[in-house]
Amino acid sequence: MAATRQRCMLRVAAGPNRGKEVLVTGERFRVGKSLDNDLVLADETVSRHHVDIVQEGGGFVVRDMGSTNGTIVDGARIREAFLRSGATITIGRVRIQVHIPVERLDDEAGQDPRTTQFDSTLTFRESKEKWVQEFERRYVAWVLKEAEGNISSAARLAEMDRKYLHKLKKKHGL
Repeated sequence: MAATRQRCMLRVAAGPNRGKEVLVTGERFRVGKSLDNDLVLADETVSRHHVDIVQEGGGFVVRDMGSTNGTIVDGARIREAFLRSGATITIGRVRIQVHIPVERLDDEAGQDPRTTQFDSTLTFRESKEKWVQEFERRYVAWVLKEAEGNISSAARLAEMDRKYLHKLKKKHGL
């Protein structure tokens, strides 16, 4: 079984950089007002190197780097905390929303695609095409849901060309 790479999307919900979205990349993702950070926040209440976000234990951990004004996750002041999808990180006056996509792609009825029966009346090629189309539809629906319908955000999350994602959305009537 191949290893999967976990993803984490950050969206600035309040503050001078409101609306900015970034995909957490690398082993360590730095946030602060210094220009050498991965996410630069132009706010006087943010420290130069305010927090680090690292992938750890199958998820993501945020660590306060000794900031002046501290770091709050979902209303609790932290030094270090595991992040969940939907969490809000508050850094000074800046609020950042966290989106961590679910890796499993079950269908809407909760049925695991790995246990779905094959249609024995179809040829191999027809069956394969059917499964690829269904996976494609589910994946596009899922990535659009994670990005709250925003095509540009969804394309970044899926690491896909925005025009191609739009074409798939239209193809599957989503």
